[in-house]
Amino acid sequence: MEVHLVRADLVVVGSLASDYQRIVADYERRLSRYVKLEVHELKAEPVQRGEAVVLRAEGERITTQLDRIAARGAGTTTLVALDPRGEQRTTEQLAERWLGAAHLVLLIGGTLGLTDELRARADDRIAFGRITLPHQLARVVATEQLYRSFRIARGEPYHF
Repeated sequence: MEVHLVRADLVVVGSLASDYQRIVADYERRLSRYVKLEVHELKAEPVQRGEAVVLRAEGERITTQLDRIAARGAGTTTLVALDPRGEQRTTEQLAERWLGAAHLVLLIGGTLGLTDELRARADDRIAFGRITLPHQLARVVATEQLYRSFRIARGEPYHF
């Protein structure tokens, strides 16, 4: 498999709880051998404000961040929304799709997910199964799958 990916951005709503920080930091460190990964943590809205208000506010923050990323001119970008309504793929399929791009942007919404507009804007929508993962756990899985994708693409062992 040919690897083109040289830059990746992870846009996430909310910050990691301390329980997840060590795990994500470990995968980010491992990934640094393969790709420049930039993480953009955006403020989460309190869910008590109501679904429509939360989705609109978080959606605006995400859109602003995506526009900033696009303005950097990182070349052809593939935007992937992580969404429980997306397609399920094997790790090998993810590696093929993700690493074929020059610039990959992975998008993880907050507690209530993503707006329909952001899902429509995405080039691809991926589900890590039909279960709804907490967004912090989705970040762990996304980072791990990106790391595993590079290991697969380079023919390196990835079961550890």
